[in-house]
Amino acid sequence: MRDLLVVAIVVASLPLAVARPFAGVVVWTWLGFMNPHQLTWGFARTLELSLLVAGATLLGLIFTDERRRVPLVRETYLLVAFWALTAVSSFFGYYQEDAWGAFRQFTKILLMLFVTIMLGQTRERLRVLLIVAALSIGFWGFKGGLWVLMTGGEEGWALGPDGSFIGDNNGLALALDMTLPLLFFLALEERGWLQKLLAATCALSAVTIPFTYSRGGFLGLVVVLAMSLARTRWKWAVLPAGAMAAMLAISFLPLRWIDRMGTITTYAEDGSAMSRLNAWRIGWGLALDNPFVGGGFVVFPHAEVWLKYVPDWNYGTTAFNAHSIYFQVLGEHGFTGLGLFIALLACTLLSLRAIRRQARGLSDGAWLVNYASMVQIGVAAFMVAGAFYNLAYFDLLYFFVAVTIILKRLVADRLVSVPVEAPAPGEAWAARPANQTPSRPAPSTHGPFVTD
Repeated sequence: MRDLLVVAIVVASLPLAVARPFAGVVVWTWLGFMNPHQLTWGFARTLELSLLVAGATLLGLIFTDERRRVPLVRETYLLVAFWALTAVSSFFGYYQEDAWGAFRQFTKILLMLFVTIMLGQTRERLRVLLIVAALSIGFWGFKGGLWVLMTGGEEGWALGPDGSFIGDNNGLALALDMTLPLLFFLALEERGWLQKLLAATCALSAVTIPFTYSRGGFLGLVVVLAMSLARTRWKWAVLPAGAMAAMLAISFLPLRWIDRMGTITTYAEDGSAMSRLNAWRIGWGLALDNPFVGGGFVVFPHAEVWLKYVPDWNYGTTAFNAHSIYFQVLGEHGFTGLGLFIALLACTLLSLRAIRRQARGLSDGAWLVNYASMVQIGVAAFMVAGAFYNLAYFDLLYFFVAVTIILKRLVADRLVSVPVEAPAPGEAWAARPANQTPSRPAPSTHGPFVTD
């Protein structure tokens, strides 16, 4: 029954994607982040549903007059440069079949994100994309939070959809860290049942993250909470209450969770942590041997690579992966790749900061400030939690880069066409224009976040 339902939804969306390609982008976003086919038990699990939707969307893109040119900003150039380097590293990769397979997957992600940029350059469309992305990943946080509340989280840990970027506990924790700011912000902006759904998903996702038992995910959660708190008007009122709530929550945490988090400071006594350090040694060794292009995609899972660079390690149940986005890129694409990757992250953060500053003087800039703030916190969470997990090609990161490019275009359009209004001293939010279409809830004029 589930198989038929998911397939029916996708098939029904195909003609709509041709006629209105933005609808195809929305369905592709839902499939990519939620992975609903992984909730089925039969034939739908193995179908290339995203590929069908992408094909219909690209066909519709040819004929639509809704597309706009991709803004040629620094993030665009860095994305293209990084993609080109991955093509070169795949050509010289140690394991050609694996490398080209991963390259094709990465190319599909970037291609559809460029389509997203072309079709998503309006406020309403961007809002829809963010809501769909947040709730698609948030579904797994909602589900995990219910599991924690019903079982106490003492046995097992929260997991994501099988066979996806976020299938294991570490991947799910990282994804929820990145999604939590979106859920929180969107819950403040929306009204009615959607607001309640976003708020509930946000709360349950926050509960889920610690019970993934992911140490990197927990550190990412700390970053999200700290950055969000630092930007709120009510920080001095919220901080004591939050501290008390945290102390109360700790008293109910399972001993297994406390022991697990305690290994953050006693890594030398933890086999998993030592395996991570050895993986980083391998990434460094691969880069030294191949400084410009690395060893190519999917070089870490091969045991012979570990034997070459860490011959004295007792492997046991070692997971053969990079255990870090930075060392993953370093080992697979060399120092050149790592430089481009870090430049992309840094430029995205700087652009989001600039968007916040530029938008606060616009008469309708409050929502731009909010969107930039939440994406900025999400990228920061990725950079922290990802330091301990190999998810460098996670589509949510590149979705955030695409959102940043769209926001830059929207701010630039408004700076050209809308009179800039300098905010009064101490004023954090601009008022909503009187002629703004009330087709959806108006953004808050006294939101909880402050600007730079």
